[in-house]
Parts: sequence; C-alpha cells; structure tokens
Amino acid sequence: MTCSPVFSIIIPVYNEALCIRQVHEELCNVLCDVNTELIYVNDGSTDNSLQVLTECYSQHPEWVTVVSLYGRNGKAMAQRSGLAYANSDYVVFMDADGQDDPEDILRLYEMIRSTQSEIVVGWRQHRASPPFYRILSLIFNWMIRLFSGLPIHDSNSSLKIIRKSILNSIPIYSGHYRFLPYLFYSRGLSVLECEVHHRPRIAGISKYGPMKTLEGLWDLVTIFFLSRNHLSPLRFFGTLGFMLGIPGIIICIYISYLRLTYGYILNRYPFLFLGVLLILAGLQLICTGLLAELFIYTQSPQQHMPLIRNVLQKSKNIINRCSDI
Repeated sequence: MTCSPVFSIIIPVYNEALCIRQVHEELCNVLCDVNTELIYVNDGSTDNSLQVLTECYSQHPEWVTVVSLYGRNGKAMAQRSGLAYANSDYVVFMDADGQDDPEDILRLYEMIRSTQSEIVVGWRQHRASPPFYRILSLIFNWMIRLFSGLPIHDSNSSLKIIRKSILNSIPIYSGHYRFLPYLFYSRGLSVLECEVHHRPRIAGISKYGPMKTLEGLWDLVTIFFLSRNHLSPLRFFGTLGFMLGIPGIIICIYISYLRLTYGYILNRYPFLFLGVLLILAGLQLICTGLLAELFIYTQSPQQHMPLIRNVLQKSKNIINRCSDI
C-alpha cells in the first residue's frame, strides 16, 4: 500500500559523521509507527558524513532520501533543496547534531494539526548549550520580539513544523531560516510555539560562532526591510528619495526667487549647493529603487538553487509502514 507521508523531516548535514548515525537510529525508533520520510541533505561535507548517510539509506531505502549538494551552500539552501523532495503536507526542520529530541516531533505535529496553525516552533526553554551560545540566543530573540512583536520565545529554534503549502510561497535563502517564524507572522499567519527538550550535542563542535552572529544581524536588517516594504525596493528607496529631493526642490525654488527678485542670491551659494545635492541624492535613490525592482522581476528563482550532485531515493511513493498517528 502506498500513500503520502504524514510529514517529511528535512535534516541538513555538514560534517556530522559522528552524530548522524545515532540521530537516524533515534528517529527510526521513535517514528517506527508513523508514515513519514527522512530527507538528509549533505551540504558539501568534507568528512565521511556522506558515507554514513549512504548506509542509512541502504538500511531504509523505502523512506530515506539523501540529497548531496556541490560545495557548502548554507543551512537555508540545504533546507530549500530538501523541500523539493518532500511529499507530505507538513515539513519538519531539525538539526543533525542530536540536540533536538525526536520525541518532540509528534507533539509538534499534533499541535499544528489540532490548532490549524501554519507553523509551530519548538521552545528550548532549558537549553543544553554552553553559556556563550545561550547569551547570543537570548539577545537574538529579544531583538526579534522588540522590533517585530513576534509572540514566541525561541525564534531561532532548529526544531519546527510547517505547512508545506505555505512554505513553498515564502523564499528562504542565506540565513533567513532563522526568521521563518517572523516571515510567517509578518504575513498574518498563525505562529505557535511548543516547549521541547534540548540536549547536549552528541559529538563534534557547533557551526555557530561570533561571525554567525554578525551575519544574523545583517539578515535581520534584510528581513525587516523586505517584510515592511512588501518586497518592493522602490517603496523604500523611493520614499527616502522624496524625503531628500523635496527639501532640495524647495531650497532651489527659494534661491530662484531671490535671483529673480533681487538679481542676486545674497551670498547663499552654500545653500544652493545643498539644494542641488539633495535633489541629485533623491534622484539617485529613486533610480536605485527602480534598478532593484528591475533586478527582482528579471531573476528566476531557479537561479538561486544550489547544484545537486546526487540523489539517493527509491521512489516518490512512500510505503505506509504502519498506521496513521
């Protein structure tokens, strides 16, 4: 008997050979009675992660898919690549380091199904990470709540479940996976959270560090810009252009009045230069907005997709191994 899976679990993998086998075994034990699929995305690992993933596929080819990418593309692009191979109505995102508890996946699924929400985010209330990472996470989540009003505690949680139909219409790239809850919230969609367990990393070192924090700040600015301006650069740059250009025009009109009335401008040449400069700056900002609009409308979404090296997948029809939840 074949049917669509209840949910698809997408797990980006980058140099997690010491962790992925145990994560896979846990998922198999916890979800043995659930019709699901596991999609591992090997994001250019340089250790033997691909070999371990291949062994996991060999053990369960009927419900495991392994997508291998050329080079390292980042977590968001790995998630996006895995999304193309998901066959269910719900998508679960989790990490491959073993810190997410597979037992929580079923609770997230029950919550999103019973509440008819679009996304349920795991709240790592008692984090098992080192103090440095906990402090960074607290600052990040505080900034998100301060500037956006997002009513959840852990926006950057790696464990979350999302309706695939909604996720397909929201672009994720660069570091924007951190802001999926806010992207949903800014569009008026239902965003809920559920307390989940958080465990120490099985092995290896975290890929998160001070540079990731700096990158996250730039991504935060980008996300707020795109969401507040409805993906229209012209609205943002055009508004700034008018704010500079209108005073410049008023100044130039005033200088012209002096010249026509008195025959000279009463030593107000610096004022004239300021007016001309403001007009030119306003025109430049408006042209920047127009060029950005042209760039957006001429770009194909496929141009931003990472290159796929290989895919291990038995069939797109997932075998119903046991009963529904």
